Amino acid sequence: MRRLFLFGAGASYGAGPTAPSVPPLGNQLFTALQQYSALWANLPRDVAAEFNRSDPPFERGFAWTRKNADELTIPLLNHMGRYFLQFRMLQDNVYLRFFLALRRMPCELFFATLNYDMLLEEAVEVFAGSVELDPNYKGSHAVVLKLHGGPTFAISSNYHVYNNDSAYCNTAFNGPAQVLSTKELSLSRWEHDPRDAPAMALYAEGKAVLNCPKFVKTIQARYAFHVGLADEIYVVGVNYVPSESHVWQPILDARATVRIINPSTDPFIPLVAARRTQSTSLHNFGFGDFVSRMDAQGEEWFA
Repeated sequence: MRRLFLFGAGASYGAGPTAPSVPPLGNQLFTALQQYSALWANLPRDVAAEFNRSDPPFERGFAWTRKNADELTIPLLNHMGRYFLQFRMLQDNVYLRFFLALRRMPCELFFATLNYDMLLEEAVEVFAGSVELDPNYKGSHAVVLKLHGGPTFAISSNYHVYNNDSAYCNTAFNGPAQVLSTKELSLSRWEHDPRDAPAMALYAEGKAVLNCPKFVKTIQARYAFHVGLADEIYVVGVNYVPSESHVWQPILDARATVRIINPSTDPFIPLVAARRTQSTSLHNFGFGDFVSRMDAQGEEWFA
């Protein structure tokens, strides 16, 4: 039995005890970044106004900035990467409870996430002893596939882009990436050079990756491969955005049973219809309730 779990922002937001707070949802992210970072707090008025608009919240701002004030794009990504490095699990965090429940249910497991935070990776490391984020890893350690990149993904140390002016911010680096070994090392790198930024997607429609996009594409390809092999897929706390085909097309094509775990499942009705005869079920509860059901029912919940 192969089970793949895909986590989204709703999972981390609903993960309970987390320091310094639970990671925000998209409609809360601009305010959170302003509170964290002077750069985000002191954006030019026209830029800030775009981030405050809706349809959807926040994403419109990054798309507008990329087009109209691109000298800010890389520095904003830099500070955003720093922001997401700060989150850590506390006792009784739902990710910890999730893995405690999984230990009683032996099967082949695969993990993917759309999140920039590293709560899932932290939990995997607690229970597996180590975690790998490099999609090219061939060993026996547990692997987490971060489909939109992450704050520990950096331009390879074998390469350096020399820039003496803001022109750097109008470019992207399409070379090799490396996974930095610790949050502390990552934070040090981003603080050292605000003109450098993690290989992580813009939080905007299309989820473009400016630095090392081929590396993130490799992650997405590995995800599609594992979705194709899975017998069961659990989509936990993810918003359904049909235009993000790198996330949803593999699921649409999958032979697996798919279970959507989300307090609001109505947006997934088109996905259920598109999968036609393939088994897809909707479960109207959040990450915490999902894990509570796993605790109470064990393997029977998966039957």
